[in-house]
Formats: sequence, C-alpha cells, structure tokens
Amino acid sequence: MEQRGNVVRQGQIAEQTERLHKVAEGIYEAINTLQDRINPILRAVPRDQSPPSDVPDEERAPLAYELSTIVTKLQESRERIMDMTARVEL
Repeated sequence: MEQRGNVVRQGQIAEQTERLHKVAEGIYEAINTLQDRINPILRAVPRDQSPPSDVPDEERAPLAYELSTIVTKLQESRERIMDMTARVEL
C-alpha cells in the first residue's frame, strides 16, 4: 500500500516537473523574443560621439539606458529560471 502511494507521488512529481519545464520554456522564449525586439532599438538609439563628459549615459540616452536595464533584468530572470529548473530535476 505504501509503495503504491510512493508511485503515485512520484507520478505527481513528474507531472509537476513537466509543467514547470513547459512554463520555464515559455518564459525563456518570451525573454528571448523581448531581447530580439529590444536589441535593434538599442542599436538605433544615437550615441553621443562627443568626448566623455560629466553627463552620465542615462541622461544622454534615457531610452537606451532603460532598455539596457530591461535586457539585464531579463537575462538575470532567465538564469534564475534555468537554475530553478535544474534544481527541480535533482
């Protein structure tokens, strides 16, 4: 009886793991799509060609700075998702 319960639990864990993988894949793909859309915008934002000054980049190109921050956060999120997925597999 106990063995049957363990088999059922293992099946449930396997199903939950599979669902987690699908969710992680979806999030991973969404992150990649966002990055693919953001990167061309970043490349199109004109950069100030003047010598370096006391004005920080975020004031010269606020859109580029904001998008760059978003890309960094997306990359960090993707890494965390992959880490969590790997831990679940253990």
